[in-house]
Amino acid sequence: MTEAAEAAAQPAADGSAARGASSGARPHVNHVKALPKPDKSAFDAEVAALQASQERQVARLSVLDARIKERHAARKAGSGDTSVPRQRVQELGAAFKARVVRASL
Repeated sequence: MTEAAEAAAQPAADGSAARGASSGARPHVNHVKALPKPDKSAFDAEVAALQASQERQVARLSVLDARIKERHAARKAGSGDTSVPRQRVQELGAAFKARVVRASL
């Protein structure tokens, strides 16, 4: 065996092998480099542009939502010519369901 292998195979007397460091290794030191500060004005400009875009999209969605609700209400109400017969059909349907429920009891 070589000397390095023998040293690695035998635990160090001071207990450093139990901590994961070999007897010949240098102690681990964290060196943290300071990063430059980001340009806050550029970041704020990007955020403002994104918020303006978001506001435009929200406004567009609210317009589309209003149009969808209008069409849904118009379809539900029906045209003027069909609203009276549709209401009569709904009344007859409700009366039929009430009779079927009473008959099944």
